[in-house]
Amino acid sequence: WTRTPLAVGFRVKRLGINPGAPGFAYPFWPHKSMRDAGDLPHILLAGDCADAAYVFRPVPREGGDFRFDLMATFGFEGTVGSIAVGYCGAVNS
Repeated sequence: WTRTPLAVGFRVKRLGINPGAPGFAYPFWPHKSMRDAGDLPHILLAGDCADAAYVFRPVPREGGDFRFDLMATFGFEGTVGSIAVGYCGAVNS
């Protein structure tokens, strides 16, 4: 495995006990068919003390390599420590 940063430059918005940014990364597929096809997952990143959450999408490169591009940023007025991802049966994908 080669360690590769997804993104850099996250800033802690306020001081507190053990401040840090970003937090945990959660892989997910926007549609179950993408998972079943063996596509790379998207990444939902908890910003922790950056007071935000981020969505990154996989982008293929030549030679079978890939990178993740920032797709969306969601700002909040507080710590984003943990995030849940799930599929809603009432929504067609």
